[in-house]
Amino acid sequence: MTPHHPQPAATRDLVVAVSPFEEPHPAVVTAAERAGALGLLDLGRDAGAARRAFVELARRLGDGARYGVRVPAGCPLGPGELSAAVDTVLLADPASHTAERVAAWAAAAGRPRVWAEVTDAAEAVTAVTAGADALVAKGHGGAAGWARPPPSSCSSSSWATPLSGYPSGPAAGSARTRRPRPSRAGPPGCCSTYNWR
Repeated sequence: MTPHHPQPAATRDLVVAVSPFEEPHPAVVTAAERAGALGLLDLGRDAGAARRAFVELARRLGDGARYGVRVPAGCPLGPGELSAAVDTVLLADPASHTAERVAAWAAAAGRPRVWAEVTDAAEAVTAVTAGADALVAKGHGGAAGWARPPPSSCSSSSWATPLSGYPSGPAAGSARTRRPRPSRAGPPGCCSTYNWR
């Protein structure tokens, strides 16, 4: 096992790698984390496979390693089954974007931050209202790009409804605030992670 030295969130969150096909693939997450990116283990719909992936990630990354998980619709695992190594939870099912569900996942071992995967402005507003720490906007072919501030500045027609009350413009967010860029994977103006807390 190669020692793993996690990057600070400011650097690590610039690249996010999600295990593909809504299945847990610990090798993808391991490679991402060792490269200094955020690796998200998709928990999928097979509880046994997800639990085996947790064990494999602990073996591959070692003590003190951190990684994230993506929780799709129909995932049989709940917040109480997460490893303390999980520092980010991406809720991919819009039905889980409620205050109760966001709070339950945020209270899991390791106290992870909770992100919400959204496909339109209405889902974004719901997730923000529920307390999500960040949004991942999913376009055609999956999520693409990194962006701050929130969707109020995104040019895509799917984000035509502004999210009033949330910061936008050059002063929003941190010193690393970036303007949304068009994505080759989705429609023009499709953006990805919006994080303003």
